[in-house]
Amino acid sequence: LKSLKKNTSTENINYLLFLDEDYVFHEDYAIIGMEPPVTAENYYSEVNFMLKRLGELLGLQPIIKVHPSADRKLAKKFYDFPLSEDKTIDAVKDAKLVVSHDSTALQMAVFCNKPVILLETTEIIASEYYHPQIQRFAKALGCSVLTIEDFNRDIQFPVICEESYAQYMNDYIKTDLSDQRYSYEILASFLQNQVSTKN
Repeated sequence: LKSLKKNTSTENINYLLFLDEDYVFHEDYAIIGMEPPVTAENYYSEVNFMLKRLGELLGLQPIIKVHPSADRKLAKKFYDFPLSEDKTIDAVKDAKLVVSHDSTALQMAVFCNKPVILLETTEIIASEYYHPQIQRFAKALGCSVLTIEDFNRDIQFPVICEESYAQYMNDYIKTDLSDQRYSYEILASFLQNQVSTKN
């Protein structure tokens, strides 16, 4: 595992996947004139520690799936773990465990039926927006939220709450009335109907 490069394919590795959300440097902060909720020094220190301990306790290699808009050079600099080169859905599909804060990509973990653990750093806990948001995700997914203090005790591999996942799937991903086709098929059919109607 030590031979893994900073960029890696996740093929043939038992790993936990951390869904990075670019909490420190996200471009949206500048656009809306908002200060980041965390500082680089504290955030990466705590996240790296928690991912390392989680990996040790569960026997999994931590791998980072960098946010699509994030600067990969900065991510390599601050994270202590390899960065996945796979598409997010593929990285999630092959992961043994998905770890995040409140990423919208968590829907992929539900879709792929992967167990989830959410993390909160000290600064996130102090946030009036992000802390409640993460707690809402935890409630909806039926999963646990870990802070740095929780790593003083033994941590068990999480069990999926099937009822919560089914409800989450129905509430946020699809409904029983959803068309059982890929979105591109639905769009192609719609466009064909539009052309046919005009002719």
